[in-house]
Amino acid sequence: MSPVVKMIWAQSINRAIGKDNEIPWRIKEDFQYFKTMTDGCTVIMGKNTWISLPAKSRPLPGRRNIVLSRNPDSFEHEGAEVFPSLENALEALSDEKVVWIIGGAGVYASAMPLASEIHLTNVRMEVPDADAFA
Repeated sequence: MSPVVKMIWAQSINRAIGKDNEIPWRIKEDFQYFKTMTDGCTVIMGKNTWISLPAKSRPLPGRRNIVLSRNPDSFEHEGAEVFPSLENALEALSDEKVVWIIGGAGVYASAMPLASEIHLTNVRMEVPDADAFA
């Protein structure tokens, strides 16, 4: 049986989710909401999202951290499990009840057809020079 797939992200009014592999805003309440929703769960992210996490927060505490990388053998990933694709990860996670997709844009696009819930925070700003979009 496959886990329930949920997605969570924040986006600007122009649907930006990132710039230079960072979140272009710092909103304490949004980070707290993210933590509350995903705490104790499995989170799935792309390699760039993993790299973008502050070193002190990597792996995300209180969660099973799954990283997707096309070259899993060449990726430093202490504290995370690495899979070459979302499909491989979900197959390996068949015993999980819920998994959260937490980024980036390519992982969101791959997971969208599988998602049963999307938790979206709209940030009231525009990021004209963003390079990642929902």
